[in-house]
Amino acid sequence: MSNPFNVESGVLGSNGGESSDVSASGVVPRRRLRVSKPVLLAVGVVLVVVAGVVGYLVFGYKSTVTEVNTTAKNAEIPLLERYSTANQFLPEKLLAVMQKCNGKADEYNKQITVPVYKCSVAYDEKQILSGAQIRWVPGADAETARNELESGKATRATDAPKISRKTIRKASGSQPEVGMSSAKGSMGFVYFYYPRDEFTVYLQFSSKMPSEDEVYSYVNSLGIEAKK
Repeated sequence: MSNPFNVESGVLGSNGGESSDVSASGVVPRRRLRVSKPVLLAVGVVLVVVAGVVGYLVFGYKSTVTEVNTTAKNAEIPLLERYSTANQFLPEKLLAVMQKCNGKADEYNKQITVPVYKCSVAYDEKQILSGAQIRWVPGADAETARNELESGKATRATDAPKISRKTIRKASGSQPEVGMSSAKGSMGFVYFYYPRDEFTVYLQFSSKMPSEDEVYSYVNSLGIEAKK
């Protein structure tokens, strides 16, 4: 048959008989992306490294939570002998203050609703802790103690406007959350909360609460970073 329109054989619209990239339905077929083996190998190495870093951050931290040594409960011995992992997260200067700690939990503490342990102040270089008592709460109860201290509930004040609260610093890495709360005509607290280590230390002032400047100065002197 003659070809009056001078169209070459093949698909209509093709160029010189070559196959078209457009199907009969007008849809352009997908092309398979080919990636070389060196590129795949490089991507695999990167993924392995990233997975390793994430795994270390999530699972690599070893818990410092341990049992309290309650031997000779009424004897005053260093905190490190009562709680053997304390030196893994508490600064040396704070440990130096907590040298006289007993092993009997006060389950009937009037301020905190969970069992707490107490220490006598070993020394007070700045005379800020005159009349203060040191308390510590380990393990699962540490967060409850922190919440009651931070909220001002521990002051037992019935009039909320009388409660003064302030977060001095948020927890970050090895540094604890530091805060203070007090109530007019009542007691006050300065607390250090280590969420990763499940440990709360707090100072209880039953008479005169130190000024904010004194608290900042004392916190820094214990090796805990606190900036206004």
